[in-house]
Amino acid sequence: MQSDGSFLFRNVSEGEYRPLVVDANRNCFVKSASVGTSPMVDGKLAIHSGGDNSLEYVVSCRASQVAGQVLNGDSLPATGVFVVLVPDKSLRDDFSNYHDATTDQYGHFLLKGAIPGDYKLFSWASVEEGDWWDADFLKSYEDKGTLVHLEEGDRKSIELTLIEPLKNPSAPNE
Repeated sequence: MQSDGSFLFRNVSEGEYRPLVVDANRNCFVKSASVGTSPMVDGKLAIHSGGDNSLEYVVSCRASQVAGQVLNGDSLPATGVFVVLVPDKSLRDDFSNYHDATTDQYGHFLLKGAIPGDYKLFSWASVEEGDWWDADFLKSYEDKGTLVHLEEGDRKSIELTLIEPLKNPSAPNE
């Protein structure tokens, strides 16, 4: 890294790359990037042999955050449950766009580091960590998510109702 902020990568293979900022406080993200005159599209940069492969990043340290509380069906705090901010369908193939937390003893949660965009917010009574990365799993709950639109630097507070497990429609009534 040079004093002017420039740097050089050598022997980079052709392909698509996702620029990422690693920030312990989850406040920063890649706002935009380009290789030569080609901008980042859907979070990806394309590197080709020959031509202008100069790389430019614009980093923002104004990532959004969502805080709130999860309540169960009896309007009591849901403790120790996952809350997940799931990106718009076009960005779901990049797991770094998902944000998750576990509620505290009061049902409170804080999700930090979200880039601007559209999301759905979910909290399930029963889910295994990472299930939300499975498109088939999410399909069953898509209509139960709370829509959230985030702009750069947003701080939103949202109250969620816990999503109870789906009943098996083929099971006999009890």
